[in-house]
Amino acid sequence: MTGNKYGEFGTEMDRVFWGVVRDYVEKEVLPVRLQLDEDKDHVYIDKIKQGIAIDLGIQQSFIPAKYGGLGLWSWVTMGPTCEEMARGDAGIATDLAITAGWGPTAAIHADNEAIFKEVLYPMLGDKAITACVVFTVPFGGCNIESYDARGRAIRTIAKEDGDDYVINGHHIWPSGSGVAEYYATVCTTDPSKGTDGVAIIYVPKDTPGLTFGPPEEKMGMRYTDVNTEIWYDNVRVPKRWRASEVPGEDWLAFQEIISLGRFGSAAFCTGVAQACLEIVIDYTGNRYYAGKKVRDHGLQACMIADMAINIEAGRSYYLNVAQMADDPEQKHGSKDSVAMVARASGAKYFCGQVAEMVPNVAMRLMGAMGYAKQCHVEKYLRDIKIIQLWLGGTELARIDNARGYYEMPPYEKIEPLM
Repeated sequence: MTGNKYGEFGTEMDRVFWGVVRDYVEKEVLPVRLQLDEDKDHVYIDKIKQGIAIDLGIQQSFIPAKYGGLGLWSWVTMGPTCEEMARGDAGIATDLAITAGWGPTAAIHADNEAIFKEVLYPMLGDKAITACVVFTVPFGGCNIESYDARGRAIRTIAKEDGDDYVINGHHIWPSGSGVAEYYATVCTTDPSKGTDGVAIIYVPKDTPGLTFGPPEEKMGMRYTDVNTEIWYDNVRVPKRWRASEVPGEDWLAFQEIISLGRFGSAAFCTGVAQACLEIVIDYTGNRYYAGKKVRDHGLQACMIADMAINIEAGRSYYLNVAQMADDPEQKHGSKDSVAMVARASGAKYFCGQVAEMVPNVAMRLMGAMGYAKQCHVEKYLRDIKIIQLWLGGTELARIDNARGYYEMPPYEKIEPLM
């Protein structure tokens, strides 16, 4: 597709910035896509992260200006940035998006100066860092994300002890676990308090009592996104590192984290699908049968069109969600936060389905070469699966989308403490 694929969305500066990111991906990421899948020592990964995070400024982009960042917080700005990064590698896009946007979300929501000055200050340095947001649990997976539970299913407990919180709990699968500079931890002061008990507490690395398991061996994003188990054993941190002490505010911040994560996932999926489309258009333009290029035959042209149409629909979906999220009347923390989670969830589901379909169709068009590692499509197919699965998977995304249209009753029973 020639021209501006993002239409009238964003400012002129946004469109210039997206082009800069795209150019960087073209020059630095696409030539080493295969190496990233085997880069256990992070030779290529760290160089790319440093380039995007620091040289392009993404790491500081969304930090408020009064705390030393660029103050560019905007869902519309963030969406295509995530798409362009994921077009190169979804794992690197995930790491950078969590660090630049997802990790600071609760602190931004609460306008917590202490967190920015005492925990998040490495973001303002000249080195690319990694952040981690922690909530998935062993006994119930993403169950704590369910709006129905209203925070009562959270089992990582933060007990008050003077001017500190003492945290105990066990989590699985957080991105960046074991390598992050800090851990934005979703926990509760008391599960019986429901939303009023939800707390998001920032824990710096090397805090005593914070330990990690070995990295998970995964199907995709093998080294670009690190996942481990994480334990909190009497982890003590100052109360001022809780995002907000106002009852219910951290629950609203958690809803913003969920919706922002699902929105970003939609953009990642679109970037992966776009990459596969570009690969297959190029490949079928250099293969022939019956005297014509493969892509010039009607059947194959229709298959390519199906891919392109769905990608365009997914892009329009997530950009419309972004535009609504940036509307001051629709901001999270307002009465419409449920609707915003619903919209972001719908975008994640739809774009995830597209991102699964596109590489599969690409393989049909490319034959055995689509299945071969050297053509890259199989890597994108492996990488995309976890994006569909995280944040509650396709089922919870659809349930939360439905909740935007009508009220659903809460859980009648919550699991006992483990």
